[in-house]
Amino acid sequence: MTTDLKEHIYDRVYKTLGEAHMLILTTEELSELTKAITKYQRNKIKATQRIEIKDPTLLEQIADEIADVEIMTEQLKQAYKLHKSVDDYKGIKLNRLEERINVFETKARAYNQSRLNTEEGY
Repeated sequence: MTTDLKEHIYDRVYKTLGEAHMLILTTEELSELTKAITKYQRNKIKATQRIEIKDPTLLEQIADEIADVEIMTEQLKQAYKLHKSVDDYKGIKLNRLEERINVFETKARAYNQSRLNTEEGY
């Protein structure tokens, strides 16, 4: 689906149903994604404890809910003209994430090297 068509649909939804409806639906979709992720994690823990077999459809439920959340967040960005702000914040947050993972990887390498050095000493 083209960007223009999606934007047209989002405009129609906003004009027809209004802001309050859009905000309520966004909250509901975020909640449903949270529930799907929690259910997946709970099932994964049970599987490691051999209580039940992991359900492969749970990842599909997560994918379905991610699609709903992405549609709603796109509607929010369009309704409030937040595309640039969101892109700017994503850039800042991705840079911060990269810095954090670089620090973590450096610490992990140092820790693993110290363990190797300790083991070689025996």
